[in-house]
Amino acid sequence: MKKMILGAVIALTMFSCGGNMDMNQQIVGVYNKYVVESEKLVDNVDKGTLEEREKTLAKLASLVDSCTTVVKEIKPTKEAEAFHTSTLEVYKVVAEEQVPVLKEFIAIDEKDESNANIDKYNKAIDKVNTVGEKVSKLEEKVLKVQEDFAKAIGAKLY
Repeated sequence: MKKMILGAVIALTMFSCGGNMDMNQQIVGVYNKYVVESEKLVDNVDKGTLEEREKTLAKLASLVDSCTTVVKEIKPTKEAEAFHTSTLEVYKVVAEEQVPVLKEFIAIDEKDESNANIDKYNKAIDKVNTVGEKVSKLEEKVLKVQEDFAKAIGAKLY
């Protein structure tokens, strides 16, 4: 998954927008945690024993749940609504689509070389890739929406 850390893209320089700057920092802080941790987890979800892969996937689900809870508690200003919503949308798709698809994928018996199992594996890989692309597009949207939010509050973009 291609991910970028939002805080590196935008520096907020307006002191008169304290509530918006605080909101940006809170959402970006949570999102940065998600980016760093989820990338490691997704990269390792197919490594180790089935039990280890299930634990990795459970950590991803827990991370997304935690990030969702924290961001939902942040009450967005009018200017931050789209940024807030798009961030939650990433978490929702990971929780409701990516985690289940990865769970299906890691459950496939790698030692079974039957045609039926190979077909099952190929279909699972297609689903993993499709959902991964969807998550990447949503992550790109978060970056764009954060840029729009920064412009709306008079922040300077670097």
